Amino acid sequence: MESDKPSYVYCYGSNHPSQIAKRLNLPLLEVLERCRACTLKGYRRAFMGVSKNWGSTSPATVVKDEESEVKAFAFLMTPEQIAMMDKFEHVPTNYQRKTVRLVDKEGNTFDGQLYQKNWSEFFEFP
Repeated sequence: MESDKPSYVYCYGSNHPSQIAKRLNLPLLEVLERCRACTLKGYRRAFMGVSKNWGSTSPATVVKDEESEVKAFAFLMTPEQIAMMDKFEHVPTNYQRKTVRLVDKEGNTFDGQLYQKNWSEFFEFP
């Protein structure tokens, strides 16, 4: 999955533009300019496990559900930025990064990557 080219990373939970800017040490405006509103079809947002970093709340994930979709955004990242995000997402211990098909507002499809939580006994839908 490693590439030497920039790649879109789908952000559906706590990885909002302000957090990405802080984690990657980028100006918020630059993050916003590299965001693309999009939909992940065939998945549903869920919450799983307990996070020590988020006050024992459950972190977000997505799970397969052919009848659902998740609306969020994708952020264009360099391979170095993705490697930095992998550390924040604790890949491969807490999350796995996987390639998915995304659909933008105009109906165009494109590949992106997302962080999906590793399975946990504690699980719930919003």
